Amino acid sequence: MSPQFAGVVRMKNEADIIESFVRHHARLLDQLVVIDNGSCDASLAIVQRLADEGLPITLLDDDVIAYHQSEVMTYYSRMIFARFNCDRLFLLDADEFLKVGSRAELEQRIASISHDTHGLIPWMTYAPSADDDASEANPVARIAHRHAEEPQRFKLVLAQVFAHQADAVIIQGNHDLRSAYATCRRTPIADLQLAHFPVRSIRQIQSKAVAGWTAYIALGGEDRGQGYQWKALYEKLRRDPVWAPDDLYEIGANYPELAGPRRAALVHDPFPFTEALRYADAEALDPLQVALDSARDVARLYTAACRARDESAPTLARVQEDLDCLRRDTAAQQHDRQTLHDLVNVTMQQIEDLESGRVIRAAVALTMFWRRLRGRLVRGAVRTRRTQEPGITLQASAEEFP
Repeated sequence: MSPQFAGVVRMKNEADIIESFVRHHARLLDQLVVIDNGSCDASLAIVQRLADEGLPITLLDDDVIAYHQSEVMTYYSRMIFARFNCDRLFLLDADEFLKVGSRAELEQRIASISHDTHGLIPWMTYAPSADDDASEANPVARIAHRHAEEPQRFKLVLAQVFAHQADAVIIQGNHDLRSAYATCRRTPIADLQLAHFPVRSIRQIQSKAVAGWTAYIALGGEDRGQGYQWKALYEKLRRDPVWAPDDLYEIGANYPELAGPRRAALVHDPFPFTEALRYADAEALDPLQVALDSARDVARLYTAACRARDESAPTLARVQEDLDCLRRDTAAQQHDRQTLHDLVNVTMQQIEDLESGRVIRAAVALTMFWRRLRGRLVRGAVRTRRTQEPGITLQASAEEFP
């Protein structure tokens, strides 16, 4: 029986590449779950048309502004395993393509690792160059060069065992897993690569910079060093909004490490894309439009937050009153406990004193009893002698025998 493969992708404004992504993976995977993160370009409409064609697509909505990718992908991955009972789940981005020619080839690659081991697929980063065919609308076909060398960065392929690893969490970017208790075995999959097309046009990468960095700011990434590549591009755009083709080539050659004006070597290695496209005329958004949409979304979020604050004010006031009352009760109880503690100490001291006094009184009583007893014995002895020896008169008395 053939294994069941599913893929999940979270997209935002990917109109220039999403059709290529879906058509390529629809022939490799049994199910493709697309999570739309509030796209304002044609991405959502294109995916809906592809679903209407009968491709195995499940479309979900997630319009959270902050870049909560770790939480979102962990939650939906568990849901997908439960719903589709798949053997493997590929965690992908819309600009990532499994570099295999057929489903049989993919199954052969996946079979090289144990069924309870999560797979890792290395990136092969493609970059635009002056040799690209500008007339080609499909960026996967147009961009034919990749980095000659790059640090190994992996993307996850989850095994079904993930559904039972309750504390396992997918880390930001779908690059790895972390777990405090479960043993999450991971291993690279031999002879399987992931073609990565992060930089495709000036408008596309500028739009990504605006949307990506604002999403990381909303997440708190500005203070935690996250999304550094989007921050670098965002700051570059602020300094100079007019970019030339050379800017695009430099960004693509150095992505994601963008510090410094260097350019990595590229090799010609076209991706074997074979699908015919129907919606290839979709263009990337203008970055100004993305900025305007982001400003609108933030304003709406601020309005909702203010409304929620105002509506919750009476409840918060009551909660504050309850907290104040609890603090007073706690202070009173502490005072009562201290008073009781002091009373116990005093009582114990009194008991000790009483016990000491009882011993003294007992000793005094015993002494007096012994004296009275001796006195009686002495008087009895005197009377006896007087009776037996009438010629003798004793002058002694009880007082002489203390």
